[in-house]
Amino acid sequence: MPTSKVSTYAYVNPVIAVILGWLILHERVDGYILAGSAVVVLSVILVTSAKVKEKPATEELPTVEAAGD
Repeated sequence: MPTSKVSTYAYVNPVIAVILGWLILHERVDGYILAGSAVVVLSVILVTSAKVKEKPATEELPTVEAAGD
């Protein structure tokens, strides 16, 4: 998987923490928190739904010649 998709959990974790804080600890959630959470969730959706062009492995690494004796 591409790194951009794998790393999205780091962005979703704070949103889950806010939801759990609201549910369990009865923390206050205002419009700014909801708007920020919506931006984070929408951006994660965009990243995970984007099509990634994969390069063949031969193009990514340059060829290395063996050193002569």
